[in-house]
Amino acid sequence: TLSFYFIIDQEQINREFFNLLPSDWHETLRFTQKVVNDTFVSFFRVQFFYGIATALVTWVVMMIFGTGFAVSVAFIAGVFAIVPLVGPLLAVVLPVGIALIGSSVEALMVGIILFVCQQVIFNVIGPKILGKAFSLHPAIILISLLVGLKFAGAFGAVFAIPLLGISVIMFRKFGVRIATELSKARS
Repeated sequence: TLSFYFIIDQEQINREFFNLLPSDWHETLRFTQKVVNDTFVSFFRVQFFYGIATALVTWVVMMIFGTGFAVSVAFIAGVFAIVPLVGPLLAVVLPVGIALIGSSVEALMVGIILFVCQQVIFNVIGPKILGKAFSLHPAIILISLLVGLKFAGAFGAVFAIPLLGISVIMFRKFGVRIATELSKARS
């Protein structure tokens, strides 16, 4: 229910929050709000890309092998792929299970091909897109995912990349300003 009110009354909540703070903070707060919004939008765009790419690859592989229910299974696999961490696994298990109805060799081939394609989508293409969105190297994106997973489990893995993106943008904006002011103060 709380999130419903945040969505419906976002403008009023923003106004009231801004009224609580000194007016010279408003520009910084607007910038911060824009960075957070843009970062999460970029992150969810990439998650959506994962879903579409996984659905297309699943559909193509299942059509090649003549596996039944290719469209519906590909759609479900694409929806699963959007879910961070467990989604990609579920996106492979479902098509393999359906292919297993035909033959174990077909299921093995479908599983191997989908696994390899997912490695490329999730570990090569996705981090490059996120890296480009946040102006970071893809390796840093993958490391942040692992660090988030290590320290906060699945929740940390989901939010590590957007939080890193927000932190980097905020540091680029305010870190330079703070460093400049500190060097002026020392002079």
